[in-house]
Amino acid sequence: LPKRREGELRLQNAAAQGKMPKEEPQPFAYRPREEDIERLASEVQQRYEQQKGGGLEEREAVREAVKNLGSEQEPQLEEAPSPSAAGEEHPAPHGNVIPEYAKEEPPEIQAQIEELVTLALNKGIEVANRKARAYPPYIVDAFHDALTGVVYQELKQRGLL
Repeated sequence: LPKRREGELRLQNAAAQGKMPKEEPQPFAYRPREEDIERLASEVQQRYEQQKGGGLEEREAVREAVKNLGSEQEPQLEEAPSPSAAGEEHPAPHGNVIPEYAKEEPPEIQAQIEELVTLALNKGIEVANRKARAYPPYIVDAFHDALTGVVYQELKQRGLL
């Protein structure tokens, strides 16, 4: 069977077993750290205002802010999280944060994306961005897209966008 058809069959089987997530978007159980939200809200507003005439969308402004958080300055000395520490506090729900285009990827790829998102939510976006530098560009982009969704939703809920 073609790869897409296999994925469809897996979804049908999961639906038949009652293991499918609901289609409607549900609130993300884990929120970005408060200090990240404050910094991102400020940066997003600034980027959005600067580019308003250029057609920059709010979501794209959020993505750029997430992507660049921590890259403009040298990271401060801080304790590096252990690989297992990322999942101990708040594990990311499987598949809920993965961008649509990455859902057909092997589980190992999806796990790397989820690991980075979980790290960002637990230890901070700067820490996750630094760790993401060791990953291939595809995973980094998917991580930024996934985290953008989480941050965008949080900023919208707070009325900051």
